[in-house]
Formats: sequence, C-alpha cells, structure tokens
Amino acid sequence: SGILKSNLPSLRAIGLICFQLVFICAPFEAVLHTLDVYSHWTALPFKLKLSPFSLSVLFNMAKGAVAASLRHRFKLPEGFRMETWFPAHMFSGMKKMQAKLRSVDCIVEVHDARIPFTGRNSEFNRLLFKGRPHLLLLNKADLAGPLHRREVAERLTSNGEEREVIFGSFKGSDKMKTSYSLMHQLRRAIEGEMRFHREGLTEYNVMIVGIPNVGKSSVINALRECFTDLNVNACRVGSKPGITRTVAGRVRISDRPLIYMFDTPGVLTPEVYVNRRIHPESVLKLGLCECLPDERVGVELLADYLLYLCNKQDRLAYVSQLQLDGVCDDIHHVLRHLAEKEELKKRIVLYGNAQTLLDLEQAAKKFIQLFRRGHLGGQFLDVDALTPRRSSSSLELSIRIFLSAKACLRSSNDIFLVRRTSFQGTLPMVT
Repeated sequence: SGILKSNLPSLRAIGLICFQLVFICAPFEAVLHTLDVYSHWTALPFKLKLSPFSLSVLFNMAKGAVAASLRHRFKLPEGFRMETWFPAHMFSGMKKMQAKLRSVDCIVEVHDARIPFTGRNSEFNRLLFKGRPHLLLLNKADLAGPLHRREVAERLTSNGEEREVIFGSFKGSDKMKTSYSLMHQLRRAIEGEMRFHREGLTEYNVMIVGIPNVGKSSVINALRECFTDLNVNACRVGSKPGITRTVAGRVRISDRPLIYMFDTPGVLTPEVYVNRRIHPESVLKLGLCECLPDERVGVELLADYLLYLCNKQDRLAYVSQLQLDGVCDDIHHVLRHLAEKEELKKRIVLYGNAQTLLDLEQAAKKFIQLFRRGHLGGQFLDVDALTPRRSSSSLELSIRIFLSAKACLRSSNDIFLVRRTSFQGTLPMVT
C-alpha cells in the first residue's frame, strides 16, 4: 500500500488503462494468453512507457478485478447425491477378482492421468494389492499434458504405496512406446518376486484393475498386438463406462515370457470420498473424464463445473473457442450464446402450442466435448489436489493489489467509478 501511494500519479494512469483494458478494449483472455504483452498496450488509445514494476502491477490489477467477480467455490444444486451410485456388477466384479488372486502374480492398476488423485478405489489397496507386486499406469497422459508429471510421480511414490508410476497413452504414435515401457516394468515386477505355490509354472498371470473407462481393455489389446502374433483384439472397447461388466478369462499378452492377463470391470469405491467425507467435486471430475455416465450426473451441471474450473485455473481458451465477448461465469449465458451460434434448437408442444426453443442440453454436451477433445487447453483437473495453495495464492495476491490500488485511487479522483456498472459481484475478504 505504501509503494502504491508513493507512485500515485503513474498508478492513476495505470488504473485507467486497466479499466479500459478489462471493460472496454479487449477480453481479459487476450491479455492472459498473449505472448507479447507490450504489443497489446500499443493498441490502446494511451501510449505510456511503463516500467516492469508498473506493468506487473497493471497486470495483477486487471487479473484481480476480473477474478473478484468470479466464483471461488462451486455450489452444487440442492438434493444432489451421487455417492451411492454403485451398480451390482461392480460388487460382483470385486468378489470375482478376490477369488482369482491365488493365481495372480502381479496387478496393474490403470487410472486417468487427468485426475491422478481423484476417484482411485481405495479398496484395491486393501483387498487386492497386499502380498503381490503392483504397478500404477496413468493412461491418457496425452490429454493431461506433461506439465505436472514430475510432481504427480513424486507425490504418489513419496508415501510408499506406489513403487513405480508409468505415464502413457495408447493412441497414435504413443501406443508402441507406452506398450514397451509397461511390459518392461511388468517383467521386472513378476520375474523379481517369489512365486511361492506357483514356483514350478513357466507362465505368468497378471490382473488389470481400475475404475470405469480408464482404458483397461485398450491396454490389453495394445500389449497383445505388440508382444504376440495375435493381432485380433481380444477385448471390447468403447468411449462409455461399463463396456466390460464381468471378470473375463485369460488373454495372452506376451509370448516370451508367456504372460496372460485378466480383464476386469471398472469398479468405483462405493463412496467417492476425500478424508473420509463425501467430496462432490470428485464426482464431477469423474463425470468430465467420462468415468461416470453423463446422464447420471447431468450434462448442464457438468458444463457449469467445467466453466468454473476453467475460470478458477486461468484456462480461458473457451472465450475464443466460443467467440464470447470476454470471461463469463454464468453458464446459462454461455450455453445460450453457444446454442444461438450453432443454431441448436428443439421443438416442444406445450398445451397444444408448438414452440421452438434453444436446446441448452445439446449446447452443454458440445461445450463438454470441446474439453474432452482438447480444444479448451490442458485437461489436468487435479491442480488443487497437487498444490492446494499455489493455485489460489496468485489470485489472492491479485485481488489484494486491486483492493489496495482502489483504496489509493479513490482518495484522489475516483477514476475507478468509470463504467462501474460493468463490474458485478462483491469483493471477497482477503486476509
């Protein structure tokens, strides 16, 4: 605050440019994602030579002004309850897995790399992993991106539960590389362990487990294609959860050494929880990654949560993708805009009168598909679980600078009252 007061003349000009920038000239997304910030200033009606400090203050003020109007917590609709969703085939599948453990030499757990800490079934560790080697494969790493891989691996291996974490993808050019990496780790695990009652056998059995729709069947088909002479897919695959519903028979995935793998159904823990308490956001993350059926969660609720995450994590590519005027925190406005742009309409009959309305459900599905296909930037969703404070610290600093600057400038000419109607929402208390 003292530094801001001592630089009051320059900050007054900076504050005016800040409001021109945020509310008049360009959407905030254009500032956040530009590579040459200075080229953006020259497009403004004011041409000032700003020091790096002034530029940093200006940027943080703009960010704080916009962030203060966005949601900082996601509020679920009343009556939302998903924690009891546990189909019967999951219960019977877990029982059948336990029954086959005596003949299993190693277990491979597959999980979605976009949510490495969300939704993992704690029952696997308690009922299946003890007494035998196991590997963790984080599939769909191409969608999550490489940015957080080192931190994720360190976090997962630091507690001693995971000895090896493998990142991979079974699509395109990554398929062969991931298959060889997984097979290398698999051979190390099974050949370096005592087999006890299976010591005399020359073949190995591996069980693959995980929650729904993380790519377990795709892993089996890829290994079978790479390490056997059998090119026919042995397991059905699909983009929806629940394709595999029973523990299947053995599938040969390697000829040298001879390795078989049991395909199993995706099994969620009966209660998706964090610290023994139901965590509804875990359900929504699972829904965005298609580990739960869209219709079970609700597409409009998923779209609203996606918008909340994009704003919270500064992933604002949706502004340009949807051709919005700027950052928006109202999902109904976003869906109406998308429905109008794509001409998504539905015809309903009410009391004998036919009406044509905007199809917001189809707009929500389209918005979610943009995310799932990678058009909205990175898809890593567990930023808060990885570094709880880092994601919010820059936001709090921006709001704190904004509040301090606003207090200083109001004592002068009240330039922050310009276009006040364009800024809605109350500023949070920052301590």
